[in-house]
Amino acid sequence: MLRFKEVGIERYDWGGLFEDESVPENAGINRFKKDFGGQPVRTYDCTVPVTLRGRIWLPLRDAWRRRNSGQPAAGR
Repeated sequence: MLRFKEVGIERYDWGGLFEDESVPENAGINRFKKDFGGQPVRTYDCTVPVTLRGRIWLPLRDAWRRRNSGQPAAGR
């Protein structure tokens, strides 16, 4: 971390915080990350179809992923 600071890196992504801190290990990891003085930032990652092609493609892609991952289809 000191080396990062030396070369001018101002931000480092710790990979997120645990929402549930009732588990002592999760609370300890969160405390360790917070001790560096950073600020938590909530981000979202999603895909929104904006074209007809996208509205057709996304459900097909999701069905293909479920089929290949062994997860049950939605609604079953």
